[in-house]
Amino acid sequence: MGKPEKKDSNLKNLKNSGQPKTKFGKWMVYRAIPQWENNVMALVYVGAAILVIVVGLRGLGPIVGRTFFSFMTDSTGSIATSIVISALLIEFVMICTLAVFMFFKPEDADQMKAAAREVQSLDILPHLERVKDYIERYVDDNKGVLLHDEHKNFQVAVDKVEFFISTEMKRRSTDDEETD
Repeated sequence: MGKPEKKDSNLKNLKNSGQPKTKFGKWMVYRAIPQWENNVMALVYVGAAILVIVVGLRGLGPIVGRTFFSFMTDSTGSIATSIVISALLIEFVMICTLAVFMFFKPEDADQMKAAAREVQSLDILPHLERVKDYIERYVDDNKGVLLHDEHKNFQVAVDKVEFFISTEMKRRSTDDEETD
């Protein structure tokens, strides 16, 4: 057997390079983490602040009933147990969300950039150009044989491929302009 093609080895390396393998993992790494990581961290801090205040007020006992926080008290004047449990649950949910983000976050920014470059290097545009050319050649070679509707369907397919290619080229040029 001959040597495997370079493209095949690139795909194999990409699959085994520690990159996310599930749709959720890819969504987390390429969409959620870059977009919301700081927001999640801020919410964890807000939850911790709420928990500190609630637990601190609970420690003050019946004094809280005579302050601004009297709406949070029970019949004894202390902070209601349901308020403490709610604060604990809010913080638990926030910490679990942060844990999911940390689990899916790549070890370093270079690894994330390398993964993005690997995905971009798997360029499909040349393949789409070949598909478009093949369809056009097929239609030209079989003009007398194809029915009118078949010919129209092939032309629609060519138009859609051309539209996708032009849209992708525009997107890439705007991405390049934004990174400059």
